[in-house]
Amino acid sequence: MRRYTLAAGGFTKMVLRSLALCGLVTFISSAQTIPNAGFETWAAGNPTDWFASNILTIYVPVTQSTGPHGGSFAVQGTVVLTPTGTGYTPILAAGVDGGGFPINFRPEALHGWYKFSSDSGDAFSATLGLTKEGSSIGAGIFYSPTQHSAYSEFVVNVTYFSDDIPDEAAIVILIANSQPAHIGSSFTLDDLSFGPATTDVKEAGTGKPYSFALDQNYPNPFNPSTKIQFQIPEAQSVTLKVYNLLGQEVSTLVNEQLQGGRYRVEFDGSNLPSGTYFYRFQAGDFSEVKKMTIAK
Repeated sequence: MRRYTLAAGGFTKMVLRSLALCGLVTFISSAQTIPNAGFETWAAGNPTDWFASNILTIYVPVTQSTGPHGGSFAVQGTVVLTPTGTGYTPILAAGVDGGGFPINFRPEALHGWYKFSSDSGDAFSATLGLTKEGSSIGAGIFYSPTQHSAYSEFVVNVTYFSDDIPDEAAIVILIANSQPAHIGSSFTLDDLSFGPATTDVKEAGTGKPYSFALDQNYPNPFNPSTKIQFQIPEAQSVTLKVYNLLGQEVSTLVNEQLQGGRYRVEFDGSNLPSGTYFYRFQAGDFSEVKKMTIAK
């Protein structure tokens, strides 16, 4: 078995600290529904009941779209150019101040419809976090660089860490990259809802079943390191990356061509804070995401 030992690097701090689940905002919307889920209502250039990264008037990456999936409007996020030549990414967070909204049941998954144009590997990211009295009890992530010129459904399946019923939910939508996002990347988003979880089942074109596999890391929770095992049936270009709950890449563990076989990677989270993270395995057309927890 080939072995890797790669340490996690630091990650760029998010300037929008209000995306943390603070629980300080009172919401009008029902505890059973996502506020302004179809992005039909707007005020001062922003979708109501959502926090957008339109912090400065010179940077307006989030705008109203008249090309909806349903209803009259959708929301569009476009990477805009800063004076330094870098991309300023669109970010949407549910809640007036991005602090989430009340909920009183256990959703299986977050569903939504989106179109996406990607430049230089930028990815569309949607995360759902669920808390009970400020403690994380469930989370999920959808992360994909695949381009969609027509509306396509995405699903964020939830992994629960306890049997509790959440009292608050946080949804964050953004264009993600380990580097600043690139000009030319954009998404259009509409019709969010809670719904059933889904499982993608893929078959090989030859009729032979896939033998790709991604194992749960062990130990989990861990401090400061853990091991991740995966297997591929034949030579493939493989990536294994770690993301935080906002969909930001925090470490690349594997990014190379590998021969068929079973591999083990050691992940060192010494430089990362306690919390929930996701690792995404991509080999050819196969991809899978799993959750892990750093507990310091």
